[in-house]
Amino acid sequence: MQIGLAILAIISLAFLNASGGLAPERLSVAEAGENQSVQQSIDANVAVSQRTQADRTNSVKQTPPVATEEIVADYRPPVVKSYTARNIEADNALVRGKVDMHDYKGGTVYVVYGYNRNQVESLVKTNQASDRSFKSQDDRARVTIIDLNPRGEESYEKRISRLVSEADYYYQICLEYTDLADKQSIICSTVETFSTSPESSLRNRFQAPRISADRALYVTDGEASVSVRLRMNDGIDGTPFIVYGLFKEFVDEVDSRYSSYSSVREYDEDLQKERLGVRRLGQSEYKVEFDDLEDDSKYYYRACVEYDGKKEGLVCDGTRSFETDNQNKSSKPTVKTNGPVTFSNGARLSGNIRMGDFMDGYAFFVYGTNQEKVKNVETEDSFNRIRQSVDALQKIALSDDVDGQESISFKVRDLKIGQIYHYRLCVQYVDQNKYGREGFFLNCGEVRSWVSL
Repeated sequence: MQIGLAILAIISLAFLNASGGLAPERLSVAEAGENQSVQQSIDANVAVSQRTQADRTNSVKQTPPVATEEIVADYRPPVVKSYTARNIEADNALVRGKVDMHDYKGGTVYVVYGYNRNQVESLVKTNQASDRSFKSQDDRARVTIIDLNPRGEESYEKRISRLVSEADYYYQICLEYTDLADKQSIICSTVETFSTSPESSLRNRFQAPRISADRALYVTDGEASVSVRLRMNDGIDGTPFIVYGLFKEFVDEVDSRYSSYSSVREYDEDLQKERLGVRRLGQSEYKVEFDDLEDDSKYYYRACVEYDGKKEGLVCDGTRSFETDNQNKSSKPTVKTNGPVTFSNGARLSGNIRMGDFMDGYAFFVYGTNQEKVKNVETEDSFNRIRQSVDALQKIALSDDVDGQESISFKVRDLKIGQIYHYRLCVQYVDQNKYGREGFFLNCGEVRSWVSL
């Protein structure tokens, strides 16, 4: 039995040596058995690892790869920058900026500026500044166009003038352009600021504010409209206002009796006041709408402004007036055409207009060689609807502000010699139709004729 075990050990050693699994040293039978067990465990782990790797490979092959699309923008949006203002004076400064259009072309570059930061930013946010028909009403925020066709990368310098002295100003450079969706887009720079400095020559001289009110327009039986313009000059914290009423003395004495807007005392219809703004600098424009006026009455008005600064005070424009219409308007306009005074190759046409209860009449002559056309102009409802026809019919506008009674005359020349001409004087006015709606009406004088010399 011992011989058999020895033979088995010799055979095992020979097998292991052939497979390279043993070192060249001689091993006991027990060591050989232990090594054989370890080798079997290693072989089993290798087999499991090989099967796992094969399974992973098969799993990857069975799942198709996910396609990913790389999104690349065709156009880069423009970039707008603003830089610090230079060459700052008492009433002007050089604002600077840069616009890089990248792949875009065309657009409008403009600057929004003013001494009120909230107003400047509001114009930018509401996109009002990009509207070319938009007109700023005062120096709190204004708009100036810089470039109407920007291309590529361009740097800009724009001088803004008529600024308020000794004031903090804010500005933004903006670009309006058409984006890829064919919509108007706006990009603006950050807000830059600068302060205007006073001119040395003005330090010992104070220029008081100036305010003026225009002639009243669109006057009816109970309403009227007036435009007011203000220039603060060296004054600050301006409070512009307008006073109006039926008693002329009260309106005339506002600047001599009072020193501020708050101290002006109202007296029913005899004297009223309406504030237009507060803390104003620079220039401002206002539209004043009077309503609830008494019909068939004469009103007096004037614009005033209270101001502060190196000096303080209250100044007013001259007193103006307007008359409201009569609600009944029983007296319609009447027109008389005078006989013509002829001379070589022409004639002097004349006539008279009485507006009755109406105001703001539009006076004009019609004349021509076609008597029927001259007669029928009154069938039209306005001057603009009358169609001219060379020698047959011509029209000549003479006045758009006829009130009360007025004489009208005009000389026509270059007439055809020996030709019979006809003419009449007409007036256009505003009245209510049978439906109670306002519209234009025409009244004309009789037709007069003459033979050209």
